[in-house]
Amino acid sequence: MEAAREGATDGDLEGLIRRILADEPRSGGPPKFTPEQVTDLLALACERLDESGIPMSHWTSAELAREAVKRGIVDSISPRQVGRFLEEAALRPHMVRGWLTSPDKREDPEGYQKDVENLCSTYLQAQELSKQGVHVVSSDEKTGIQALE
Repeated sequence: MEAAREGATDGDLEGLIRRILADEPRSGGPPKFTPEQVTDLLALACERLDESGIPMSHWTSAELAREAVKRGIVDSISPRQVGRFLEEAALRPHMVRGWLTSPDKREDPEGYQKDVENLCSTYLQAQELSKQGVHVVSSDEKTGIQALE
């Protein structure tokens, strides 16, 4: 290698290193989505549905794909590809907890805060109340979000 270095400029040496470390050509087509499009799609997945005018409780991959095309983010995209992007980014829009983003929070922030404090206080007191023979029962239409004790 010393002999190869004699008479070589730093530029020659850098070019040689770049050629050695360069990736070999690979099969397959170029990426179909730019990083900007993926970022815009992920930002869309983080939007609230009521702000988008979509009458659903949470985003699905199919709905995100339709909305991305509608907004001109992409020309076309499959729900499966949307799912891959969400999985890669560790986003799960179907697991958003609705009470944390309640419209009441925007419409009546003081009343919302009072209700949250009352609910949390009741949950905190539940165990002590049960020792006194008082049982706290939680009933809600969101069965996936519940007090366990």
